[in-house]
Amino acid sequence: MGKVSIFDTSPVFAHGLTGLLAVEGFEVLEVRASTEGGYCRQADIILVDPAAVHGSTLWAFLAEVSAVPVLLLAPFGGDRMPGDHDPRSGVPSYVDRYAPADVVVRAVRTVFDGGRFFGRAATAGKSNPRGTESVPLSLREGQVLRQVSRGLTHGQIARALGISQHTVDTYVKRVRLKLGLGNKAELTRAALAGAFHETTADAS
Repeated sequence: MGKVSIFDTSPVFAHGLTGLLAVEGFEVLEVRASTEGGYCRQADIILVDPAAVHGSTLWAFLAEVSAVPVLLLAPFGGDRMPGDHDPRSGVPSYVDRYAPADVVVRAVRTVFDGGRFFGRAATAGKSNPRGTESVPLSLREGQVLRQVSRGLTHGQIARALGISQHTVDTYVKRVRLKLGLGNKAELTRAALAGAFHETTADAS
């Protein structure tokens, strides 16, 4: 498939995204936390977290790499990019970085093929690219897993959810056991791939 450069400020998220794209047939040439030093000229598409743009505005960076399609990994949880009023107005393609894995992959493929992608397009469901069965997690376990996939530390997750770090540690252990996974990169990949669904009741 295509060759990809990834610039993202969250190493864990970037690692999970790399694994997801590899499953889908893309070759990731580089994964960096900043655009400083340019980009790999062999890349067919650039995925960039706007916060990773170094030393210039986002628009200046986009002008610099104008020969290569760019997909922004938008740092928000909605369907529209801040300040976006009309996709025809020159706004670059973007996808919500926390959208389901199939949406992110579709965005990458669309931009790679020369199309445009704006926001979180409608999807038939949170399918797992590997085709494995979704694992049930409690509401709190699902919340913790999503925070892990965003690159937060256990302490940051505890503060965000209003629980103790010890409780976060316990939830992470439960999630690892249920999903049969080891490190944070594997947990991130599972979250991106939609490998779980939440039950209505929390774990005891």
